[in-house]
Amino acid sequence: MRKRSVYMGSDSCYALREGFYVPSKLVDLRTASSVAYLIQRDLRRGFSYDRFCNKIIFTPREARRRLRRLISLAKKHFGPEEARKVKSLVKKVLMGYEIPMDQVVLEYVDNRVPVPVGVYA
Repeated sequence: MRKRSVYMGSDSCYALREGFYVPSKLVDLRTASSVAYLIQRDLRRGFSYDRFCNKIIFTPREARRRLRRLISLAKKHFGPEEARKVKSLVKKVLMGYEIPMDQVVLEYVDNRVPVPVGVYA
């Protein structure tokens, strides 16, 4: 199996395994909010996926690593101003801030019946 994005894109591990995904492939504040929401979800569930879509145990350390990666991706895709906004969001999330659903953008694969994103089972 080839390497995939875990959260972003219709060919991501989340699209393949969960049936929904973050639609953008570029990280801006809105995309970072959506990915941070899914990272929080994974942390509560205790598992996520690696780049090969294998189920892995998800630790707070891995969550911090993935959240910090959003900052460098935002800088690469949109420049330092957007990276500052994403960094502010990441700091809040690391301090325990819950992402509100109105800041989360997810798309579902193949018109499946949407599974409520707040369900952690």
